[in-house]
This record gives sequence, C-alpha cells and structure tokens, in this order.
Amino acid sequence: MSPVPSPAAAFEDQPTAVLELSGPQHLVCAANRAARELFGTPDPVGRPLAEAVPALDGAGLAQLAQTRDSGGAVRGAVWPLLLGGSRVVVEVDLAGVQREAGAGVLVQARPVVGEQAALRDTTIALHAALLPDTLPVLPELDLAGHYVPGALRSGGDWFDVLVTDDGRVALHTGDVVGHGPGAAAAMGALSTALRVALAEGAAPAEALDRLDRFAARSPATRGAAAAVVLLDPSSGALTHALCGHPPPAVGSAKGLQVLHGAGGGPLGMGAAATAEHRAVLAPGETLLLHTGGLLHTGGAHTDRPPHLGAPDGTAPAEPSATAWCAAVLDRPGPAAPGDVAVLAVHRRGAPLAPLRIETTAEPHVLSILRDRLTDWLAMLDASAETLAAVPLVLSELVSNSVEHAYPAGRPGPVRVEVDLDGYGGARVVVEDDGTWQPGTDGVTTTGGFGLVVVHELCGAVDISTGPYGTRVGATCPARRPTVVAEPVVSRPRAVPDAPLTLTDRPGVPPVVEVDGVVDIATVDELRAAVLRRSVAGSRDIVIDLTRVTLLGSAGVRLLHEVARFTAPPRVIAPRHAPVRRILATARLDHLLDEPA
Repeated sequence: MSPVPSPAAAFEDQPTAVLELSGPQHLVCAANRAARELFGTPDPVGRPLAEAVPALDGAGLAQLAQTRDSGGAVRGAVWPLLLGGSRVVVEVDLAGVQREAGAGVLVQARPVVGEQAALRDTTIALHAALLPDTLPVLPELDLAGHYVPGALRSGGDWFDVLVTDDGRVALHTGDVVGHGPGAAAAMGALSTALRVALAEGAAPAEALDRLDRFAARSPATRGAAAAVVLLDPSSGALTHALCGHPPPAVGSAKGLQVLHGAGGGPLGMGAAATAEHRAVLAPGETLLLHTGGLLHTGGAHTDRPPHLGAPDGTAPAEPSATAWCAAVLDRPGPAAPGDVAVLAVHRRGAPLAPLRIETTAEPHVLSILRDRLTDWLAMLDASAETLAAVPLVLSELVSNSVEHAYPAGRPGPVRVEVDLDGYGGARVVVEDDGTWQPGTDGVTTTGGFGLVVVHELCGAVDISTGPYGTRVGATCPARRPTVVAEPVVSRPRAVPDAPLTLTDRPGVPPVVEVDGVVDIATVDELRAAVLRRSVAGSRDIVIDLTRVTLLGSAGVRLLHEVARFTAPPRVIAPRHAPVRRILATARLDHLLDEPA
C-alpha cells in the first residue's frame, strides 16, 4: 500500500495553482508549486500579492478585496497578465476564508491554453486585420478609436469613421452576436455594408434600415447591434440612430451625459424602422460611441460606463479623444470576458492653424523645414506613414525651388504652407518667385525626380506657373493610428533630421552604411564615398540604406548614376520602409539585395 501523502505534500503537488492570501495587503500565506511556476514567483510567501505578481492590475486587486470583505465566492474571473514578456490570460476562482489572523482569500488559477487560447489568438488577428488601423486627421475634430479584445473571447465589435463628400463625418460602432472567427467575419461584412451606405450619402436611419435588410439575409449577422452618428465639424450639429446598441454619450468637464433617444431593435430581426435624434456637440466636448461590452460589470448592464456615468463623474484632465477613450476603458472591477470598441471625437475649440513658413531657397533650409513640419504633425499624433510621407513631399517640392527656380548663387524666397483639408488630407503648398517649368511628363525640364515622388505619395498634385513664380500644391493622406488588440499603443516618435553619417564596413564586397537624410544638401558626400569604395564604379560594393530616414530625389538620381557603373552596387533597404517604396517608384528595385 502506498503511503498517504501529508496535507502539505498534497497541497504542494496539486496540479492547479493555489494561493492563500491574508489581510488587506493580500499577503501570500501559501503558494503551491503550480502557482509559483504560473506566476513566475519562486518565493512569494510573506509578500503582498501586488509585489509578488506585479503584472496583476488594479481590477484584479479590487476583486480580491471585495471577495475578502464579503466572504463570498467568485467563479471564472479573468485576469489578463503580462508574464515573462508574454500576454497570459488566467481564469481564477476566488473564495473568502476566515482564519485566526483575519479574513483572507483562497485563489485557484488556471491559464487559458490549448484550443481556447489558439482560437482567441486567431480571432484577434483576424479582427485586427478587419478594423481600421488609422483614422483621418481633421482640422476641427480630434478622433480616436480603441478596440480591446475580451479576456476570454473576441470577435464581433467594430468601429469606423469616414468623411462624406459634403465634409460631414460619419462614425459608427457595432457588435455581432457570438464570438470567434465567424463573428469577426460577420463583423467585417456588416461594417463594410454600413460604410458603403454612408459613403453613398445615406442618413443614419436610412443607413441602418439598409443594414437591417442586409443582416436579415444570414444567421451570422442577425441580432447584431449598430450605432451611427453623422456630425458637421463646423457647427457641431449631429444626427444619431441606433439598432440594439447603447446610446452615444457626450463627455465634458462634468463627466458623461448620455444622449437619450429611442432606437430600433437588433438588426435583421424585423424590428420597427429606426428613428433619428439630433443634438449639438459644443466646442471642447467629446462624443463617445461604445459597444455593449463596456457596460458589462459582474453580469449587470447599465446604459453608461458606471464609473463615469454620473453627471459629476470624473473626467480626464486632458480633454482629448484619446484621453476619453483611456478614461472609459480604465474601469474598476473584473476584466470583461468579451471585446469592447470605443470611438471618440473631440470638437476642438478652434480649427487647427496651418503651418506657414517663408524662407530662402537654399539647400540647408530643407532640414529645418522638415523638422518644423514633423513637430506639427507629431502634435496631431500622426501615423508613422504620415510622418514619413508628408515631410518627404515638402522636401521634394522645396528642393525643386532650390534647384530650378533661381540662377546659381542668387537664391530667392520660397513660401510654404501645410494645412488639413477636412477630408483626411494634408495640403502642402510651395511657392517661389522663380521660373522653373515642369516637363510634359510631370518631371522638371532639368531632369528632377521630385515630382514623380510627389505624384506617387499624393492623391492630387497641381502646378501653376507664370512670369512671377511657380506654385505647387499636393495633398497627402493625413492619418492617426488607432489602438487595436491592445489597451495601449506605442505612438510613432517624431525624430528630427540627423546629419548624414557614412560608415565603411569591411567585407566582400565592402559596404557603405548610410545613416540619416540624403537630399541635395548631403548627396555629394554620399557620391564621394561610393566612388571611393567602388574605385569609380569598377568594383562591387553594397550600399546599406537601412538607417536612411529620408531619401530625396537627389539621392535617387545618384542611384540612377551608379546603376550604370561597370559593377553596379547592390542596395539594402528594409522591406516595409518608405525608402523601399521610393526605390520601386524610381524603378531601382533591381538593385535591391533582396528584391520584393
């Protein structure tokens, strides 16, 4: 007969992680081997749980305190944790216990693994691909969109924004019944159908009525919920309509105020026609749309986020769309099992002022102009793509003035204006008093490549010339990133121009590493290095552009020159970097060491 293990040995060998906590600090009284391994704490006993498991957030600690004080029990609570650099979802059962030392909590924890975890990861990846990763940057409105996957399940919540042809902004959120990849696919179908209806000019109620008929065609889309708001940025006048969805709310210094008004029933269920309601968003106020997951707290639902719902509720110190999204998502209590989508639009007190600069058309001003523009865009939380493209467009247009507008040695004035066009674009205008002329193919008669780059990056380019100067205008997409699949996002960092640095790296063939900006002010330095290392083009070399922050048309012309060498160099450029797109536009991708 096998010996009966002692209670201590049985506790230690229990396959499920178990901890016993005591007192208001949740001191760890006992932790078995499975708990120590799960939470990565080799010796937690005698330490507060918040110290032993620093990844546990305030919501989990609040849940422990409530269980200890009530002496009750909770089953299936969810703790999303960051352990060892990886995101881990832990499902826990809590039970209040009473010991001689006082009240405590018994915790039994199980990591969510296997098929359930794999299904959740697949769904999140699909969902992230279907949701917008950027929103338009607008002069009168500040937009932010956040999607947070459920701790256990995800799949059906969405948000989206588009600017209509008449300049109004259409915002919509919604969620689909169910979870998993099927719900994510249904979400994609509904959000796309709604976007099409709004882009065609449908009012909120009409758009939802069309979506209702669309949803009725498939069991996967029946019962979904949606909210639509159509907002005039200039006046703040808005129209909203709902189908089975929580109403929008307006945030101000006093907290949140729900915009009440009867809505239709869930989509595709034969409910009555949708009604429209009107309101006005005042300057300084923020409109919030959110899906029903935000209202889920311990199985109860209300018509507003409970912690910000009172008229005198706490408002974020910074009145921005991002701050309001963070405020409503940073809620007390347990993590919601399902996903949540939040869309915020803050009406600025005044339209954003354009960036205007007048200077002299000389090579050294390019870096100054790019830095000024990058700072202006960074203030708007512009996306990485916007931070790369718009300064490049400005640099190319000013470079044309520097190279072609005035006689050599007699530079004249150049004027720059960058403004938001109200449709999600940044309008860049460069004027000079010179006489350069574009050729029939859009490239300057002296062979400049700058306008080719500008046409590639911009949706619209116009050029007007005359005896008193030249004016070029180009409109680039201006976007800001959304937060999808994680509660926080690392914003693109605005990096000022760095001086060009060239490094010789020995090898066969030798490598010229290029770091910084290559434009008309620095290209001669790179040309000299390439000629020296290649012995005037007779030997193989590699030009590494991995750390190039801007490749201007002057650099492109140099690469066209070296492509005709007896031994053309190989070029290294990261696959998704802006410089690689420029090389493809210039038909220089045949030089790449790893062609796409």
